[in-house]
Amino acid sequence: MSDALPLTKAIMDSWNPWDMAEPSLTTLATDIRENSVAAHSTVDQMPSTSWGGQARDAANWRAADQASWAKKVADGVDDLQVALTEAAEAISTSQAVVNGALLSATLQRCFLISDTDPTWAMRYVPKEDDDLTPAQIAE
Repeated sequence: MSDALPLTKAIMDSWNPWDMAEPSLTTLATDIRENSVAAHSTVDQMPSTSWGGQARDAANWRAADQASWAKKVADGVDDLQVALTEAAEAISTSQAVVNGALLSATLQRCFLISDTDPTWAMRYVPKEDDDLTPAQIAE
């Protein structure tokens, strides 16, 4: 059983799904890639005449390993950005569907009793000139 609050119109209206998709994540992923390549290049471009042997091989291996790890981190950041964007699209679409259904109901003179009611109960408000019986109104 979830401890989440039941969804109400007021809660749904407070959602801003496009605030989830953070453009700076793409910049972060790019920066991680660029900095890891730069760090690897620094080690790789050192002249082998001034530094060689096992220490050089170990440094090259470590730089390549770190660059590979950084690429995986950057890919994860990109994946997070994609997931957030897809979630924002899904939430926004769901909000539009719900708001469309509520608009349709309103056009048929059915209104939410309260934006904070988790049952989303509605009431029918007949026109003043409607000659409806209570049974027809309930229907």
